[in-house]
Amino acid sequence: MIIDTNTFNKTEYTDFSNWYMSLNPEEFTPDVIEYPSTPPVEFEGLESNFTNWDWHRPRKLKLISIMSYNYPNNKDYGKARKFIHESVPDNCECMHACYYPPGGYIGWHTNSNFTGYNILLTYSETGDSFFEYVNNNEVIRINDPIGWSYKIIKWGVNEDKVWHQAETNCSRITITYYSENLVNIENFRDTLL
Repeated sequence: MIIDTNTFNKTEYTDFSNWYMSLNPEEFTPDVIEYPSTPPVEFEGLESNFTNWDWHRPRKLKLISIMSYNYPNNKDYGKARKFIHESVPDNCECMHACYYPPGGYIGWHTNSNFTGYNILLTYSETGDSFFEYVNNNEVIRINDPIGWSYKIIKWGVNEDKVWHQAETNCSRITITYYSENLVNIENFRDTLL
């Protein structure tokens, strides 16, 4: 369930996205996973697909891990890791940090292998990207604004699971921090505003 979403303009994140985009991420080889198309990717019988299926992890994706070792040089790898690790909020952990090239995506999944809260920080170069989730068997789309934004999400299991996906036609960065305690996430959010 989406709890809160908004834009932010924090210098450290703007500097990071400007630096990362200067690396020419198109030179990186994206991770690509493509499993056969099965429900809930196909929306026939939407209610039964999202109710009866549960994919903890996505069955398809095309993205580049910001924490991976495939940087053009070790100095850039070290700079990226340092920024991510130094940015982790108190009492939280970094769950995900990646770059989506134009045409990149992460397919439908639930993250239902854990419960708690996260703050998903998203940078969209042109705003031609989106995040979708299912609420009461309705697909809700949140278009990414240009620049940095955040979404606070509550993850659950069983009937509280949250199906979601993201796609982009521009350069897009996401960094996700997780905590079992909503107050930790909200405290971090407050430092962004």
